[in-house]
Amino acid sequence: MFPKKIQFRSNKYEEWQAGQCISHGPIDVLITLTIYLVSGRLDVQLTNVRGLKIIDSFSFEKMDILPDMRMQFVHGSYDFNPIIPYVCHIFYSDTTISHIRFAMSNPDRLIEFYGCVIAK
Repeated sequence: MFPKKIQFRSNKYEEWQAGQCISHGPIDVLITLTIYLVSGRLDVQLTNVRGLKIIDSFSFEKMDILPDMRMQFVHGSYDFNPIIPYVCHIFYSDTTISHIRFAMSNPDRLIEFYGCVIAK
């Protein structure tokens, strides 16, 4: 089975820590997702993250489909590096992605990207 490549253009982000939004605003980030459905692997490439505390290339090894219209990808092992995501949630409705969330630790923090799919 061939991988599925999706490009998502984000025009807005929110960063959350301890239940509070600590930063937000307009952004122009291209998120390239390569999903390997058979193995459950997800490769992520972020372009133009503008100083956000997140690396620009990383992978996840395990996939779950959750009942609330999202896909969850996690690392097989936990990394305490504060700029490496350990969970990714891809939120979708019907056949399109509405937003993508990455969770980091040390301290626990979320970055959510909102936008639209530009290429499949």
